[in-house]
Amino acid sequence: MFPRLSNIFCLFICLIPVAANALDRTQPIELEADKVELDEQAGTSTYSGNVQLKQGNLLLQAEHVIVYLKNNDITRMLARGNPARLNDQLEDDSLVEAAATTMDYDVTKEEILMTGEGMLNQNGNILNNDRILYNLGTGTLSAGGIDSEQRVKVILQPANKTK
Repeated sequence: MFPRLSNIFCLFICLIPVAANALDRTQPIELEADKVELDEQAGTSTYSGNVQLKQGNLLLQAEHVIVYLKNNDITRMLARGNPARLNDQLEDDSLVEAAATTMDYDVTKEEILMTGEGMLNQNGNILNNDRILYNLGTGTLSAGGIDSEQRVKVILQPANKTK
């Protein structure tokens, strides 16, 4: 299953954590591509050429997606593109957009590692870095660090004030 980004900016004080749509995780995964190669011995299936992955409200678009299986369970999904793009609608109806050259989802650890021109956008709040790690289980996010070649850039929108 591909991840649900529940709150991409959970470390920033101005945003309230938002629950992912748990029902979507039980939906079937639909994959479309120009080409697919299956390697049962290696436990992989490789989709290439205009790949679209849908699961509930989640949409992933990439040039290549490799799905890793162990005992018929998905353990990892690796998406590459120029960039790979992820769009999701959360339970509160807010939209999340993510883009990176590579999106590596470790199902066992419940972590997504986005590398290469990474960007997360939720309601106009934007995080940019070439290395973004998001843990779905704990709701934690880290960007930059030793493996990063650029500084983290964050754009936070002011809270709407209505009178």
